[in-house]
Amino acid sequence: MRIRMIQKILFASVLILFVITTAVVLRLLSNVPAALLFVFMSMIGSAYISNSIKLDSPNPVLLLAQFLAIINNLIITILLTTVFYEALGKVDIRYYFAKRKVRSLNRHVIITPISKLATDLADRLKKEGRSYILIDTDLGKVRRAARNGFTVLQSDPTKSEGLEACKVGKAVMLVILGDQDIKNTLIGITAKKANNALIISSRVKKREDKARLEKAGITTAVMPEEVVGMEMADFLMKI
Repeated sequence: MRIRMIQKILFASVLILFVITTAVVLRLLSNVPAALLFVFMSMIGSAYISNSIKLDSPNPVLLLAQFLAIINNLIITILLTTVFYEALGKVDIRYYFAKRKVRSLNRHVIITPISKLATDLADRLKKEGRSYILIDTDLGKVRRAARNGFTVLQSDPTKSEGLEACKVGKAVMLVILGDQDIKNTLIGITAKKANNALIISSRVKKREDKARLEKAGITTAVMPEEVVGMEMADFLMKI
């Protein structure tokens, strides 16, 4: 927002200086097109002198026009720099290369959505030399994960085309870590239609939904609270 404001101010300054410089040049030239051409060529840094301007002696009006044109040229340079900077900020190089990795995925694990648990799992798979991809509909999360070196893709796992984009047909496993059981079930059903041999592990929030998810084709439905409780019980038993 701040850059846009600066750009508007710079653009307005260019127009104002262009009008002022043209008015100054018109004191030397009666020909309006020639005056406009002189100002334009001076602004872009090109030397242009009309034959109708006498240069036998230094002309203060001409010097003023050239000075204003130089200032305008500087402002245009700054304006173009801000435009380039803004355009560059919209391009995420790491995300671009992360998307290219998707083409070579085979026998990989699909993990959705992106979360701390998802990135921890991806780190473990990476250390074991396993292929994986993190997918999420939130572009902000996707880009942050890409900057941290993860293979990612912005995609909607509830839609068949979203799963096809991350090569679900070649995947061996889908890990669903969302906190909405209905949405997790929908993702599982959609994935099974695309790849019937796919192993699906899903987080389940409500105990009563566990059987429903498994009936929908989810290979394993896990309640994180139960896993934590079992690990804590094992720890206490060792004391």
